[in-house]
Amino acid sequence: MGFHSEKPIDLFILFGYDLGSMEADLVKIMSHREAVKELKIASGEMAVICITDAGETPDPEITANALEVLHLDFMDSHFPRESVKVATKEDIIKAINFAKKHGDVLVCCHGGISRSSALAYIIECMEVHPAMAVNIWSKQRHHPNRLIVNLGEEILENPNIGKYYTKWMNS
Repeated sequence: MGFHSEKPIDLFILFGYDLGSMEADLVKIMSHREAVKELKIASGEMAVICITDAGETPDPEITANALEVLHLDFMDSHFPRESVKVATKEDIIKAINFAKKHGDVLVCCHGGISRSSALAYIIECMEVHPAMAVNIWSKQRHHPNRLIVNLGEEILENPNIGKYYTKWMNS
C-alpha cells in the first residue's frame, strides 16, 4: 500500500520546517565586487559579513552602503597552518551572532567562492536542515571552505553539517 494524500506534501514539512508558519531568512553569497554593485542598488538595507584576506580592510563602498558590516579577516585555507591567519571558532561565532541579530545577510569574500559560501552554509544550517542548506551552493561556482564548515559543525554541534557538505562535494 503506497502513501496517498489529496493535499500536496510540502518537502519542508517533511524535514520539520513548515514554511507557512516560518519566515525564512535570506543569505546571499557574493564576491566583493558583486557586493559593491548590490549595495549601491539597496543602499542601507543589507547587513554584510565581509571576509577579507588577513590584514586587509573591506572595500569602502561596502562599508558606506551596508546597513551594518561585520569584518572578518583570514586567509582562504582549508586547514590550520602555522604562520597563516585562518578562520577560528571566534570568527564563526561572531558571524553566527551577527546573522541572528540581522536575519537577512549578505556574505562576501574576494571571489564569492570559498569562504563566503562556507559561512553562508553555516548560517543557513541554523534555519534549515543541512540537506536543504546545501541548496544555496552552485556546482559551477562554489567550493566551500572545509575549515569553516568543520568549525561551524563543531559550534552548532550538528554532524549533519559535515555529512551533507561531503555528500554535496562528492556529487
